[in-house]
Order: sequence, then C-alpha cells, then structure tokens
Amino acid sequence: MYNEQMASQKRELFSNLQEFAGPSGKLTLLESVAENRQLQFERFVVAAGEDMHQVTDGSVDVVVCTLVLCSVKNQEKILREVCRVLKP
Repeated sequence: MYNEQMASQKRELFSNLQEFAGPSGKLTLLESVAENRQLQFERFVVAAGEDMHQVTDGSVDVVVCTLVLCSVKNQEKILREVCRVLKP
C-alpha cells in the first residue's frame, strides 16, 4: 500500500538520477523494494544497513534512505556504512 501511495513521489525523486551516472553512462541502483517499476535494477544486495560488506568502498553514487533511520537501533553505524560506500 505504501508503494502505491508513494509511486509518484518516488518517480519524481528518482527522475534525475541519470545526472549522477559516470562517464560510461552507467548508473547502478540498489533498492530494497522491487516494486519500483519505473527503475531498472542491475542487482540486489540484501543486507543490514549497519553491515553492507557486499558493497565495495566508494562504489555508490547516491544513497536514498526512506523510512529507515527512524526505525533502526544504530543510526550512526548505518551512516558510517553510507559514507563508506559512497563515491568521494
């Protein structure tokens, strides 16, 4: 139900992601919900936000957290992981 209600907002939020693509034009998205039909997914990583060891350091262009930080035990740990995986 949430995804149905938020579909138009997510479409708007993600509409300019291509601007973040690298020189190759390639953009990799990691998303926890597969119901975003407007996006094409390369792969999924299932992991706790506090430990995303499957994601290489400095390999992610953008991190979007929706309804996450208010519902986890250790926000600081998640934010450290976000900083670790984001490209400089």
